[in-house]
Amino acid sequence: MWEILTIFYKQQNQVDEFKMIGPLQLSKSVPPVITLDKYGYVSLYDMEDRECEDSYPYTENIIKDTDHMKGDDPGQYLLKHI
Repeated sequence: MWEILTIFYKQQNQVDEFKMIGPLQLSKSVPPVITLDKYGYVSLYDMEDRECEDSYPYTENIIKDTDHMKGDDPGQYLLKHI
């Protein structure tokens, strides 16, 4: 069973849409991507555009909902809170 899961994981990690990005790679990636949130849950990382304002990075998952990140570097924000 574990062999099948390992093969599945390796195949999915080769597809850009399913590749998990580490927090320190977020500033160099093009959202949306999959990463960890500040609680360590697998989450969607994306940018929220607000009319007449800057865009804000956030993580979102079904367990903890949405977390808007503060600061210039989303990766440093996440590592500080994990």
